[in-house]
Amino acid sequence: MIESTATIGKHGLESLTESLQLLLSGLELMQFGFAVFDKDLRLVASNKRFAEAQGLDRLLCKPGVYLEELFRFRAERGDFDSENDDVETLIAKRVNQIAKLEQHEVEHKFADNTHIVFRYEPISSGGVLCTLNDITEIRRAETRIRQLARMPEENPNPVLRFTRDGTMEYANQASEVLRASINCQLGEKGPKDLQKLFIYVLKTNEHAEFEYEHAGRTYAIMLAPVVGEDIVNVYCRDISQQKQAEAEITEAREKAEEASNAKSTFLANMSHELRTPLNAVIGYSELLQDEARDLPEVSDIFVPDLEKIHGAGRHLLDLINGVLDISKIESGKMETYCESFDVYKMIGEIPATVEPLVNKNNNTLEIRCDQNIGTMHSDLLKIRQSIFNFLSNSAKFTEQGKIVLSVDKGTLNGDESMVFTISDTGIGMTPEQQEKVFEPFSQADVSTTRKYGGTGLGLSITQQFCHLLGGEIEVESKVGEGTSFIMRLPVYYKQNEVIAAVPAEIDDSPRIEVDNNARKIMVVDDDPVARDLLRRHLEKDGYNVKTVSDGAEVVDLARQWQPDIITLDVLMANVDGWTVLSKVKNDETISHIPVIMVSIVDEKKMGYTLGAADYISKPVQQRTLREVVAKHIPDSLGQFQILVIDDDEATRSVVRHTFEKLECTVSEAINGQAGWEQIEQLIPDIILLDLMMPEVDGFEFLDRVKRTPEWKDIPVIVLTAKTLTNEDYARLQGRVEKIYEKSEAPLIQILGSVSEQIRSTLASPHSS
Repeated sequence: MIESTATIGKHGLESLTESLQLLLSGLELMQFGFAVFDKDLRLVASNKRFAEAQGLDRLLCKPGVYLEELFRFRAERGDFDSENDDVETLIAKRVNQIAKLEQHEVEHKFADNTHIVFRYEPISSGGVLCTLNDITEIRRAETRIRQLARMPEENPNPVLRFTRDGTMEYANQASEVLRASINCQLGEKGPKDLQKLFIYVLKTNEHAEFEYEHAGRTYAIMLAPVVGEDIVNVYCRDISQQKQAEAEITEAREKAEEASNAKSTFLANMSHELRTPLNAVIGYSELLQDEARDLPEVSDIFVPDLEKIHGAGRHLLDLINGVLDISKIESGKMETYCESFDVYKMIGEIPATVEPLVNKNNNTLEIRCDQNIGTMHSDLLKIRQSIFNFLSNSAKFTEQGKIVLSVDKGTLNGDESMVFTISDTGIGMTPEQQEKVFEPFSQADVSTTRKYGGTGLGLSITQQFCHLLGGEIEVESKVGEGTSFIMRLPVYYKQNEVIAAVPAEIDDSPRIEVDNNARKIMVVDDDPVARDLLRRHLEKDGYNVKTVSDGAEVVDLARQWQPDIITLDVLMANVDGWTVLSKVKNDETISHIPVIMVSIVDEKKMGYTLGAADYISKPVQQRTLREVVAKHIPDSLGQFQILVIDDDEATRSVVRHTFEKLECTVSEAINGQAGWEQIEQLIPDIILLDLMMPEVDGFEFLDRVKRTPEWKDIPVIVLTAKTLTNEDYARLQGRVEKIYEKSEAPLIQILGSVSEQIRSTLASPHSS
């Protein structure tokens, strides 16, 4: 029993010591000085600010030093000057006053013109608590106010002084016009709420401002307290012209916005009427070219003219598309469609598209992009179009030169970014030309437009796209040497949201090459070293890893990425791990994801109570991590019944082979009618559905399934080669789990994503 008590006492003492250390650390961070003296006025404890405010060395303010000694240190610097008493007498008076253990305040002006208020308060132990408050800025402000009041005639604006009860004590010459009226409004005959305002200003030592109308003029009124004198200074400034200018600016802005909206609305409404006939002209010109080439006797006559018609039509369509893009951006109607994509793969598809432009002026194109550059989550089409616009611009203004497209990792506003740099050895630009290079319908100068052609919209649209996706563009150029455009875009962009301030740090660039279809693990930790170690361990075992530094972003990112496992630290700066765990487990879309707590604090019971799947203590050993992760990621998809509905036999065969390897049972149907017949025999766990099929297509099949009570809860994943329209998406909205387009990637790669979607769908509490 004695040993137990001693142990408790030891732990209690350690806990108390740790608490005191934390308390003293907190006191060190305080903005005001703090010191405790015992009943004999010996220093017990103090913070750094206590010494700094008095100009003393921190070493002098050590426990055990007497208050009288600290006064003598200050006296040596000349802090205790007096006409009546010598220094020793002054120090003795101060010490005796404090020794009485009565609460009081003393303001002291030091030799360097700083003003400190010392407040002494007795404490229960018989000692004294001393706090220091630096009021130097307050005294300087008061001095400026007094100077202003003493030289009123030099101030062209009205200046008045009032006492607490609202009586006007003083007014300068400039206030002659307003004096009577303001006296009536603010004086003792005025409204009581203004007198209350005087009292509030004096009590809080804060300024108060409002506007005042008089004789058709508008005045800005500011009430400023004179601390210690129970007086309020009132300063008036005529802002009539300013108010009128603001009203005119507001009216002009509203008219400009109306005109801009009208223009944008007109262009948006005309898009169909403009594009439809142009597409017909382009299409028919292509058909006529093919037919003319089959007739040797007329091909030389008609083909060149038809090519000119086709080229002119394409040029006009590009111009209209550019104008409509600008219009959409300006009217706020330009939408973003974000997805995760491999940057290296995107860059690899570019040369084939821009090769004709590059070769036209005998240029060469060089691509510099690391194969392991990683992935982005952003609008793939807009990024690709932006890069095309830059390359097209370089190809146009470069002859027999070199164009380089390089991709690197960088930072943007403190977060990870992808940096696309397009450099050329072309004609270059002057500083003046660089300033307007992104303006719509603008090029370097008239001669440039005349010689090289173009509309001046490409770079403007690119800049707008870049800003829309949270990025920025720089341009570097020298006349005769070439130009470089640098586009920085965040690696992760939140669709249709303003990026504020700080998205989570996301590192999508694997240091070890991994299969994009591998099991996905999200590592959440605010310590970069811990994130790096966990990532290296997991990638070595073949997992696809995404790291996140801010717990506040976990739920949104997990919804989008749907990882197989989340590893989560407990002690994080912004949002702690317990809060993140609770949010994950309360979100029906991700609550099925196992969360493994990885922390230096041993709180297994708390973790399991909140829904954690497992708990690993830091430092993490690779063997332990491998065993725990493997325990929560099964090798097979599971004994699920999958129905594949597709009229293409090869597609059905690949799907069957893929999912039977994952231990699923797969049945097939060649169209919607056959699919209905299959479901009547056996209701599957999930349906993979094509949309374009004979007899009964995917849309009709889906309509009946969702109308049938016994079938309506069967999860459906669309796997189609059809190019979906907005109307198609609307028909599928809320009725299918996911849509995959066969043209996006090789079928095997798509099926890897489909298998993960099946896993998350069937693990969801909503699945039947």
